[in-house]
Amino acid sequence: MNKLAFADLYAENLDVGLFITFFIIILVFLILRKQIYSLFDPIIYLIIAGGSGYSVVFFLYYFDYISSYYFYSFIATQLAFFAGILINKKMPFERNCLQQESLPSYSGVITIIYPLAVILYVSCQLIVYYNNGIPLLMASRLEIFSGGSGFGLVNRIIQVCQVIAIAVAFYRILLFNKCALYILFDSLVILFGLLVAVLSGSKSAILLMVFILSYTTIFIKYRFNVSSDFFRKVNRFSVFLFIACLAGAMITIVFQVNDSNLKNAIAVLAMRFINTGDIYFMSYPYGLVDDLEPGSFFLALFKDIFGVFRILDWDVMPVNLGLQVFWSHYNTDMVSGPNPRHNIFGLFYLGPIISLFYSFVIGYIFSFIRNKFLFKVKPNFLGLVFYILIASNTIFLEQDMTYTIGQYVSVLVVFLPLYIASYFLAFVSYKFKKRVSNE
Repeated sequence: MNKLAFADLYAENLDVGLFITFFIIILVFLILRKQIYSLFDPIIYLIIAGGSGYSVVFFLYYFDYISSYYFYSFIATQLAFFAGILINKKMPFERNCLQQESLPSYSGVITIIYPLAVILYVSCQLIVYYNNGIPLLMASRLEIFSGGSGFGLVNRIIQVCQVIAIAVAFYRILLFNKCALYILFDSLVILFGLLVAVLSGSKSAILLMVFILSYTTIFIKYRFNVSSDFFRKVNRFSVFLFIACLAGAMITIVFQVNDSNLKNAIAVLAMRFINTGDIYFMSYPYGLVDDLEPGSFFLALFKDIFGVFRILDWDVMPVNLGLQVFWSHYNTDMVSGPNPRHNIFGLFYLGPIISLFYSFVIGYIFSFIRNKFLFKVKPNFLGLVFYILIASNTIFLEQDMTYTIGQYVSVLVVFLPLYIASYFLAFVSYKFKKRVSNE
């Protein structure tokens, strides 16, 4: 079933669809409510968008478009995923036990990493626009970084440096800056990030801004000692950023559907939440998932590791499962398609039994990073940056584990050299200042 066929089916049965969607969202909220840190916690997105996507399976099963085999496989893997999440509980807020006595000083390596990240982020993004155009105006924004043109590495630099630049900019604005010039610089970094998110044509890129602020706040709350005034300031800033992101999402939709009618844009945005379950209506009906090209689970899951480090050639790697599903419905070679969620990916590569373990592990990793890894890193600026680089990608774990692993590979190949270079420059700067002071 392609997107148009599903949209027609959903529109014809709108009352049933909306009832199922709202019911599933509420159910997911009840399951995950104790994992929520704040109103703008990224897990809220998982509850709303994920619940909307899950409802597609129940909707299709209600109208007999999928067999009991696929329906109960989905139920089992989803319960395994939730079980993995619930094992790692959210830590209680204990100000005196979990936080250090004062805010870390803004000095040393972070003072080098931040400007370097900003320079790399801005310059690489402008290079992409100059050479490939604006993704928002393209049929498929994914094609910019495909085809072995060399822009894959540029994309990795952008992904990592964007998170570093925006996270530190948020921190400096909220807690550190006193100088108007610094406030202006950091504000421009955030505004550039918002502009890039809109021009990317991706709603998830827009939401990433909110996610970065949320994880920055979580880290500060649990690892630094700050006053209650800080959180009131963050809440006001979060509301402003959320409204800006919502406006950016509407602008993106208007450009993509070429329709300036606000009512239609809102309807499209609402349908986008339902379409987070596009992998389900494109692969479960008529057993299409079992007719796709088979491949190796390990190669499919870790293809970024094998490809980036030249262990294997990209050509021998399995085609992304979402791409296979998309090409099965449309006669095109466009690089686009649904995210191969753990339910589909696990069932296709591992079968109905082992896929339960796979879904459980993904849920466990999700909550471990959010709730345990938070206290494994040092309570300083570098700890803040590293935590956000890891935690900001957890929202993609359920949707596409292969993509998430690729993001962590980017952290390895970009952040590590950036840290080494910054450490060296900070060391040289320290020695130079010491030498001057002695003279």
